[in-house]
Amino acid sequence: MIDFQDKGFKWFFGVGLVLFFLIIREAIFLPLTHDEYSTILVSYQPLWDIITYKDPIPNNHILNTILLKCNIIIFGDHLISNRLHNILSFIPYFVFSVLIARKLSRNTILSMMFVLMVNFQPFVLDFFCVTRGYGLSIAFQMASLYYALEYISNSHSKHYGLALLFGAIGVMANFTLLNFYIPLLGLLIYYSFKGNSHQKQHNFKKELVLGLGITLLLALISILPISKMVNTNQFVFWSSNNFFNDTIVPLFTSLRVGVFYFHWSHTVYSIVLIVLLSFLVLLVAFVSKNNLRKNKYLLFSSFLLLLVLIYNNMQFYLLKVPFLNARTSLFFVPLVALFLYALILTLSEQSIKLSKGIAIFIIVVCTQHFVRGYNGKVNYEWYFNQNTYEVLDEIYFLINSKNLSTPVTLDCHWFYHPSLTYHINQKYRGLIELTPYHKETDQNSNAMFYYSDPSETELLSKNYDKVKEFSGSYSILWQKKQ
Repeated sequence: MIDFQDKGFKWFFGVGLVLFFLIIREAIFLPLTHDEYSTILVSYQPLWDIITYKDPIPNNHILNTILLKCNIIIFGDHLISNRLHNILSFIPYFVFSVLIARKLSRNTILSMMFVLMVNFQPFVLDFFCVTRGYGLSIAFQMASLYYALEYISNSHSKHYGLALLFGAIGVMANFTLLNFYIPLLGLLIYYSFKGNSHQKQHNFKKELVLGLGITLLLALISILPISKMVNTNQFVFWSSNNFFNDTIVPLFTSLRVGVFYFHWSHTVYSIVLIVLLSFLVLLVAFVSKNNLRKNKYLLFSSFLLLLVLIYNNMQFYLLKVPFLNARTSLFFVPLVALFLYALILTLSEQSIKLSKGIAIFIIVVCTQHFVRGYNGKVNYEWYFNQNTYEVLDEIYFLINSKNLSTPVTLDCHWFYHPSLTYHINQKYRGLIELTPYHKETDQNSNAMFYYSDPSETELLSKNYDKVKEFSGSYSILWQKKQ
């Protein structure tokens, strides 16, 4: 595990400590986001109903919901305690990223490159600050990758089992990780057969049974929820155009988190990154030549990434499952980073100066991107909920300054309703009363206040006066005309 005598330990520890502090800070100060509210409601259901998807909504990431339920039982329904298990899941995510980096190379510059590639991603870190299953799932994925690499290097059945076990647990945190688990299972079975088929056939049979046993157990738990998701069209928010436009472009766009690079469109930005990665592949292939086949980690990371891409596309073309969107494809970040890391390590065998130069360039790019893109007050995926505290404080101020009779009524755009509902119940019950949820703009609403999206300005301005515009999402608070 972690070698505390490692000369690079202090650098990795420092990076991890800073990131963990930022995650805790964001989790404390970030208002509840839109989808978290539905997850909290599901957590109040009986455990069996959560596991079996009695109420088949996509916000029920089973493991996340169960842990959330435990948090509420132990600590009560508070925002920070609801997010606690996701905050803590960053620890194994970071630790296993360091373990992977140091397993493949003891060079601090090269291993730091991998650690920063997977951790200096504001979009990724956002998911460790909210009570959803995405961060939790890639934390288990990182552990799974580490033990898979251990198995590739030493063929111990224990590591084979741990790789699949952590992968399966990750699936329970987010079913989209099946896109990683199934290819990993197939690849590990291949490695087991290759390593044991001649002299250790018994060992291969044992590992095959172990892998199929874990998978069978996962299937028994997953089949009912997934079938309910399919039958109730829970993939409606995904797209069915093509893998590049539906998955790659949205993922790269989200990882960009609004950071400005030249005047490129989202598509051009994605193409440039793919071209750069392809150029690196060609460079390594040209320089390393015959050494490519000798690098077991490069072969493993290449085939795993390729199989995941094939599996994801086969889902669409054979089963008509729509392509993943940005947040459901987060598991590609560790996979691509591992592949890139293995490429540069292969290059280092021929030219350590060139490999270090590329690594330093990537470290600089990742660092400047993180510094420019990180915003602990806003969650990129649910940016529109960033002003919940401010709008409620503003209404509270108006109640006191104008001596308004309470409870005052508040209407809002449907984006804001879940977050407002939660925080009104937590702090403003009896002072502010939220109108029932609706998706269409109610320009004839009788509510005293209306919290709107900018697109509703023309409709609301006839009966409401603008009180305040909020920065970031540019949402607007209105008050009924006298």
